[in-house]
Amino acid sequence: MDVVRIFDRDGIWTYQLKTSAQRGYGLVQEMSASFYLSVYDEKCRPAVLNYGNPVLIENSDGLLAWCGFIDKRGFDGGAAKTVAFTPEHIFTQRRGPQKLTLKGSAGEIFVQMINYINSLEETILQVGNIDSDSGYMEETLNPVTIDFNLARIVARSGEGYRWRPEVVDGRLTIYCDWTPNLVINSGLILHDGYNVSGEHPLNETAPANDILTYGKGTDWTKRLTATAVDAESIQDYGLRQKSFSIPTPSQATLALTAQNKLNQFKQPKTNFPLSALNIGDTFSKLQPGALATVTTLVGEGFSEDGLGYQSNNVIIKTISYDPAKGYAGLAI
Repeated sequence: MDVVRIFDRDGIWTYQLKTSAQRGYGLVQEMSASFYLSVYDEKCRPAVLNYGNPVLIENSDGLLAWCGFIDKRGFDGGAAKTVAFTPEHIFTQRRGPQKLTLKGSAGEIFVQMINYINSLEETILQVGNIDSDSGYMEETLNPVTIDFNLARIVARSGEGYRWRPEVVDGRLTIYCDWTPNLVINSGLILHDGYNVSGEHPLNETAPANDILTYGKGTDWTKRLTATAVDAESIQDYGLRQKSFSIPTPSQATLALTAQNKLNQFKQPKTNFPLSALNIGDTFSKLQPGALATVTTLVGEGFSEDGLGYQSNNVIIKTISYDPAKGYAGLAI
């Protein structure tokens, strides 16, 4: 059974529920969680299930604690359904000024965004551990919601954030950490027939090994461009070119983005769904960004051991968990 702890907007612990909560974990993307409460329960009232109330979900299955904010309610068949969203959701509730240019590394810009959010109204989000290798960048806020800007600095830098909830003396703080490396060497191994449930068809997408990024402009002779090329991929698969429009006046940003895109596309990309069972220490190692080794049946011609199975190193992008189903659905 999950323990759902609900706090007021100042982060003060006010209520606790024991119920089953469906929830999702994502790598630098907004996810949600939901739980039900009887409409006849004394805790089914606005003070408990208020919009903006922080939520912390913990269980005994070994999964990471989930944190977010209530922002949706519904009533059906004698039950109240409450939906909360991960802290990215606050970025969708804040818009920028007419023009504010943030400068520095991606991590420093992230700090400025958190501080800007709290300058409009104080939240329980606080700056945590900040580490960034992106080099100098610029990001301009305008009167649109700044989740757009958050997604842009993630895409341009190849870096990202993690949320870290902490409760001290009944007060919840969600620390916002920034890291240049989103991949975690978890030691997680997912085996067919052991801790993987059901079939998981494997699909691959073709590589690209010559990447051009270009900035704004109507005349191609005046546009800034940057190129990144991988000779090994060209030797293996032939020349495969792609171009990407990047709305930036910075040559350094174009070069950084080209290299990040090249790293993303230079090898065939493997994608398949997985359902992980809570066997051994599997759930304790599950988290967005975890590097996992997966074995899957591909036939002897593609296998490394001649037994028909291929091992793939994959990065877990999202986790969806429903306690009633008993497994965690993974997307890589």
